[in-house]
Amino acid sequence: MKFNDSQSVIKRIPMVSVIVPVYNSEDDIEKCVDSILKQSWNNLEIILIDDGSTDRSSYICDKLCEKDTRIKVIHQINKGVSCARNIGLTNAQGEYIVFVDADDELTKDSIRIRMLKIAYSDLVVTGYDVVDSYYKKLYTVNRYEEEKLTQTEMLTLMFGEHQCGYQGYLWNKLFKMELIRTGNLKFREDVYYNEDRLFLIEYLMKSKCVSFERVSTYLYKINPKGAMESAKVFSRKVYNKWITEFFAYRIMSKELREYDSTLCSLCSMDAMRSAINHKKMIPKEYREERKYFSDCIREFSRDCISCRNISLNKRLTILGHYVLGR
Repeated sequence: MKFNDSQSVIKRIPMVSVIVPVYNSEDDIEKCVDSILKQSWNNLEIILIDDGSTDRSSYICDKLCEKDTRIKVIHQINKGVSCARNIGLTNAQGEYIVFVDADDELTKDSIRIRMLKIAYSDLVVTGYDVVDSYYKKLYTVNRYEEEKLTQTEMLTLMFGEHQCGYQGYLWNKLFKMELIRTGNLKFREDVYYNEDRLFLIEYLMKSKCVSFERVSTYLYKINPKGAMESAKVFSRKVYNKWITEFFAYRIMSKELREYDSTLCSLCSMDAMRSAINHKKMIPKEYREERKYFSDCIREFSRDCISCRNISLNKRLTILGHYVLGR
């Protein structure tokens, strides 16, 4: 079959919507968008959601929009990354969704590699490189033993010992818009930590099969000014965001309890570990805040103790956390 123009071919290739929340990313957003524009998969749209930036990000986004018709810019007052992603999903026209953080970049064949796998599954997970601000590679996460996993196997991986790297991230994956729409999936806008994994679990509950690809398709940059790094310095503002992580854990536990009791216990165990880590980071004079996490430790450890599929030694360890609330 012959086509008179290249656009005829492109129309028969599925469109991918790339959603990029932007907040005070003036140093990185141009490089991020440029890496998307250079993709070997041409049929895509780039949705930049300027989440009330106070630096030059808004201006840069508008200038980038003039550069390529595939770029759309949406400006809003600051409402957080979850709201920005929801706005992106509402406006997306593509059959498939890729999420990118504004301070990171895609490799040249990132989207094409993912699209080659999606025909056989509902979700594609790829490897990624962690680099510093000078693009020096620190390490690669691609330790996948299987090319395909069932829904249950992927959920188990997300709450295991993280031997394959934490898989709650959105940006090394490819999603089907059809599943998002039919499942009426949205990001919880009142959750600031774990919101990505909560969305992913709700997506997986609608899925059947997951494909893995060892090739790295994403450059995750360690940003000393980023939200995750800033959260390592304790403050009342950070604490108020930390506690929303456990809102997410409770929602996940409830959904998983109806699906598989062992998965629910793994989720609770992960929540318990997180509460322990948070408590360690809080100065001792913040008694009320430390008590909150002590209560979380007891709450989630209690959920784990009752699971028969957890070994006796591990249950005894968990029991110790419950008693001490440490």
